[in-house]
Amino acid sequence: MINELDDTICKKKHMGPIPKSTKYENERKEILNKIMEILEITDDNMKFYLWDLENDETKKENIMKLKDRISICFTSKTSSVFRKTDNETRRPYLSLIRLVFKQMEYEVIVTCKGIKRNNVSLITTLHILSLK
Repeated sequence: MINELDDTICKKKHMGPIPKSTKYENERKEILNKIMEILEITDDNMKFYLWDLENDETKKENIMKLKDRISICFTSKTSSVFRKTDNETRRPYLSLIRLVFKQMEYEVIVTCKGIKRNNVSLITTLHILSLK
């Protein structure tokens, strides 16, 4: 009787839905690579500035175009971008970026940084990526 119960418990542990990280492994890598391409992130340059993203409508639009694919391939129920609320997410494109990097085992370190754009000194946030 104990062996039968143990077999049932073992079978139940292995049953259930396949995790999205396994089921959509290739698609997740493609989405990650696309986001890195949009943000111009390379192995030598693992960072991006919020100001550069905020002031580039094409980048924001291209990230937002990935929203439906991200919702399918990533665990996204808790993300504010996908919740149906009256309050709109302030920067949905940034939320999508962070969701993807986090679930693809990247650590995102955010810090304030002074930069110069168009001969104007600005303070913005620098997002630095590193694999966990």
